[in-house]
Amino acid sequence: MKNRDLTSGPVGCQLTGLTLSAFWGRLAAVGFALTDAFFVGQLGSIELASLSILAPLVLLINFGVNGFSVASMVSMSRQIGAGKETGLISSHTLILGATVGALIVLVGISLTEEIVDLLNIDHDLAVHSIAYLKVWFFGALPYAIMMVGIGLIRGTGNTLLSSIIVIMAAILNAVLDPILIFGLFGLPMLGVTGAAYATVISFSVASISAVLILLVGSQLQGIRIGGIAELLQTWKFNLGTSIYATLAKLAIPGGLVVVTPFVAELGTAASAGFGIAIIVENYAILLIFSALGIALGPHIGQNFGAQNYSRIQRAMIYSCIFCIIYGLVVFILFLIFSNLIISLFTSDLEIIIFTSSLLKWVSLGYGLEGIIIISAVVFYAVGRGRISVVISVVKSFLFIVPAVYLSIRFWDESGVFVGLLLSSVLAGTVAIYFLTVTCLQVSRETVT
Repeated sequence: MKNRDLTSGPVGCQLTGLTLSAFWGRLAAVGFALTDAFFVGQLGSIELASLSILAPLVLLINFGVNGFSVASMVSMSRQIGAGKETGLISSHTLILGATVGALIVLVGISLTEEIVDLLNIDHDLAVHSIAYLKVWFFGALPYAIMMVGIGLIRGTGNTLLSSIIVIMAAILNAVLDPILIFGLFGLPMLGVTGAAYATVISFSVASISAVLILLVGSQLQGIRIGGIAELLQTWKFNLGTSIYATLAKLAIPGGLVVVTPFVAELGTAASAGFGIAIIVENYAILLIFSALGIALGPHIGQNFGAQNYSRIQRAMIYSCIFCIIYGLVVFILFLIFSNLIISLFTSDLEIIIFTSSLLKWVSLGYGLEGIIIISAVVFYAVGRGRISVVISVVKSFLFIVPAVYLSIRFWDESGVFVGLLLSSVLAGTVAIYFLTVTCLQVSRETVT
């Protein structure tokens, strides 16, 4: 695998190719969780509930590990852009990822029952949840190695290869799920635990694949530590970036959790519609915007390392224009097809009307939401990750929560629409301001 030079050539074409390649990996990652839910759901409602109730815990761990993937992508891309050797930094990031994964395994396995008790899960569900977690936690080690490896591969500018690894893991999981859950081909029926085994095996194969790709491509020449000072310097940067990335990701759902009780006061239709709208939004904008963010990571990182600041500015302008145009396209589609889309989830007319109105209003701010998402990657790539945390926290707790709360008090159901749209506009404006300032600042600095 050769490093892809993103420091020269047409910026728009490069970002388009990287984004399309990354999109399929993001889609496969979403399908991973849906596959488990689909097959476990066929065992019964109790089994499905025992798995679904663990979603926040699994999401929290995934967010944390994904932060290290972002950090490894930034480290690799900046190293390549600066024309420096990548073997040592690859070793350092993989060792850090493996260490974090091993710690999650040790803590998780040791405290599985206590963790389930904290979740206050009913006894009938807890039996299945504990059995699932005792196996699933073993997957934290290969998952951490896989995600760090994928981050390193993305840093080389090869988002297609990183997506192929995720797709391969998702396909393997989909094949193993029914075999292990239902005991096909003479194997014992493992039930919910079978889904955990399928996940661990899939992550293990994907992690080995990622490391082998790095070895074959010479981005990794064995596991080397080098000097302790170099190791600690890499770990300090990666830990800082991963913490910023994790906190920024956690802040947004945190704000939505806070406003959920406000929405619930409006009745069942509002509660159901709010949840459906979040699901639809994930597919309508988050997949493509997160794919663009993955594309921007290595592009900004390499050009930052090479001190090609004009290309960074060009990439940001193109990306922001795309976000605005794509957001407007989604808005128009929701104006026309929102009722049809919501009818796929429910036949309740009241829920359809509420959710349709919510999507129409909120989609007006989707372009700005996209800018918020991609701006975070830019801040990580140029070493200003704390700004992404500030924007996420401000959006969630200073904009979303008070805007929705006050708007509901004035306009009832319509207040949800107004509050969410207003928070997007305000947060998007803040993101654009910090992006502009950051681009001007880095253009005056040299890489340290």
